[in-house]
Amino acid sequence: MASGQNEQHVRNCRRRSRKEEKLARRLKHLHHAYVDWSQRRVAKVADVLRMDFMSSEESEVEEETLKVKRYNVRRFAWESRELRRLKKKLDQRHQDSLPGLSKRVFIPREQGELSNKPKPANCPDWACVVENAPTNAQDETPDDLDVTADLNVSR
Repeated sequence: MASGQNEQHVRNCRRRSRKEEKLARRLKHLHHAYVDWSQRRVAKVADVLRMDFMSSEESEVEEETLKVKRYNVRRFAWESRELRRLKKKLDQRHQDSLPGLSKRVFIPREQGELSNKPKPANCPDWACVVENAPTNAQDETPDDLDVTADLNVSR
C-alpha cells in the first residue's frame, strides 16, 4: 500500500472505531439509565441506535503539535429533533459518568457541515423528518411512544 493510501486507511479505521465506540456507549447508557422504560420503548430506541444512524466525525488537528483539538460532527438533514435530543442526552450521560481525568482529556465535538448521507431504509417516522410534512409533524408523538418523555429534554 502506498504511503498516502495507508494514511487514508488509518484515518478511516480510526473514524470507524470512534463511531463503533460511541454506538456501544449509547447502547450501554440506554440499557442502564432507563431501566424503568418498557421493553417496547427501549427496543424502539435501540432500533435506531445502529451504524447507519451514526454521523461521522472529522478530526481538526493543531499543526504544531499534530494533536486533535476537536471533532467536527456532521449532522443529518433527515434526522428528527427528537432523535438528535435522544443522542445528545445519551452522550451527556456518558460524559457525566466519566472520572475527572477523562473529562479533562475529552476532545470536544462541534457541529460541522450537514452530511449528505442518505436516510436509512425503514427509518421510523419519529426518528426521521418526513418530507413534505408540516414542520412540527415529527414532534406530535403519543406520550406512550415518545422515546424522550423520560429524558427531561425540553421541547
